[in-house]
Amino acid sequence: MSNWSDVLARVAGLKSRLLSGEQLRTLARSPDLPALAEGMERAGFPVRATVLGISPAALDLAVRRQAGGALRILGRWCGSRATDLAVIFEDEDRRSLRILLRGLIQGVAPATRLSGLLPTPALPERVLEELAEQQSGEALAGLLSIWGSPFGPPLLRELSLVEPDLFRLELLLDRTWAERALGSGRVHDPVVRRFAQTSIDLANARSVLLLALQGTDVEAGNAFLPGGEMLGLMEFTRAAASGGPDKALSLLTKLFAPSPFAGVLREHKDLSTLEEALLVEHASQFRRLARREPNGLAPVFAYVLRLRKQVIDLRRLVWGVALDVPRPVLSAEMAGGAGG
Repeated sequence: MSNWSDVLARVAGLKSRLLSGEQLRTLARSPDLPALAEGMERAGFPVRATVLGISPAALDLAVRRQAGGALRILGRWCGSRATDLAVIFEDEDRRSLRILLRGLIQGVAPATRLSGLLPTPALPERVLEELAEQQSGEALAGLLSIWGSPFGPPLLRELSLVEPDLFRLELLLDRTWAERALGSGRVHDPVVRRFAQTSIDLANARSVLLLALQGTDVEAGNAFLPGGEMLGLMEFTRAAASGGPDKALSLLTKLFAPSPFAGVLREHKDLSTLEEALLVEHASQFRRLARREPNGLAPVFAYVLRLRKQVIDLRRLVWGVALDVPRPVLSAEMAGGAGG
């Protein structure tokens, strides 16, 4: 069993740099982007290191660099033990690739595709920037394959056979990640196993709602990821075919009981807010586990999930100030921030 005491000490230091809810709300009251940039600089974000001037893109880049730097430090301190944390680093990678592919298929400008991404040791900032510049899915998948990413070859095979379908590509990313997360020898630690199983359940819940909401030629059984705890194939298929997103959500709420995720599913009817709310609960679960088991891997997973939430909060804050969203509204949206 690995000794994580040195990594846990480093994570404690990194955690102290996460912004509290009050700090986020203070930033949300910034009258304009220059004031926000000044506040972010004081909080440790490298705004002045960018060459983009004071713009939403510059602040977004500062957020990305700060978060990527934190994960780079974490990976470096793990050393040879980093393979034990591959499950959460690769989880970030699949999320980044999902956003990049969505932006590519929807014709979003390359710089905008990068917004909200979290660089990792495997996909650092410079790599994400190059991937965002690609003009086709095959080119993106080809680069991933050349760089040795586990997501590259399956994406390249899929994209060479059919016209790109975003839902199919997202399922492929999820399946590749899940198979590796539960692969032989990768889940000997119970905290790693818990993270993988819960993440698979949440990915399946998302797929159910997408199937119920928009329909697809993908059969429900082929969209299911095995390996979760709360949602089996039979329940997944039944929920996907329940007759619309409201009925699917109601059934998912029952299937996820008595876990706290059931309450989140009950309270959030909008898929655009549901995914973030589930992330908050996922992070909260690992924070509670970290308090019970402070010497294991739970504090590491809790930190990375909170960092992911902070990136989301700061992206919302940057664009909220840029678009002059009423400050009380913007501040209220920071109530569930990463701090605490």
